[in-house]
Amino acid sequence: MIIMKNNKVDQHSIENYPPLMSVEEEKAAVRELEMGNPDIRNFLVERTLRIVFFIARKYAGAKADFDDLMSVGSIGLIKASNHFDVSKKIKFATFASQCIRNEMLMYLRRAYRQKEVSLEATIGGGETVGRQLKEVLTVGDEEILERLERQEFAQDVREIIKEMPAREQEIVRNRFGLSGLEAKTQKQVAYILGVTQSCVSKVERKIVDKIKKSMEPNVKIYEKK
Repeated sequence: MIIMKNNKVDQHSIENYPPLMSVEEEKAAVRELEMGNPDIRNFLVERTLRIVFFIARKYAGAKADFDDLMSVGSIGLIKASNHFDVSKKIKFATFASQCIRNEMLMYLRRAYRQKEVSLEATIGGGETVGRQLKEVLTVGDEEILERLERQEFAQDVREIIKEMPAREQEIVRNRFGLSGLEAKTQKQVAYILGVTQSCVSKVERKIVDKIKKSMEPNVKIYEKK
């Protein structure tokens, strides 16, 4: 049953979104992707919209409109469908959840910087009830490193390394797969470039710290009047 509100589909009702894929359906869809069927991506998006709904409900409330979060999350879902790599052997739902969440958090960070939301505002549903926005906007080193390895910050890293010595630039390009290179482990980079693994680790630390600093909300709390 489609739930209507003021003659419009009510996005706040989970019943208006198709059910999530079963394990068998997702496996079949992935096989279609492996065979090069681009149309299956539309199916993946449609049958993953409920995840957008669940995550939007978690983050709504920090003066952030639920419908806006649904729109932003849907963009993340579409990006996930376009960049999903079957060879990584990760479930589409898992990959999509990361992309959806990242897109919503970037939206909330922009909203804060534009003074549209307060870091002290309480948010969401489920396990986020009663938490403040600043708690969910805090990004850990491990998450940043994982996202660097997925090349989510590729453009940011290219800008950062412009100010670094040539040798360190080469380490970063090899470590995170920039300039057409394949991403490598610290140990592999050290061996190829003839440096110590400790050296590679220090350069990696610089990148993580700079990315983290660029993502952290200002310490000063803004409260919209």
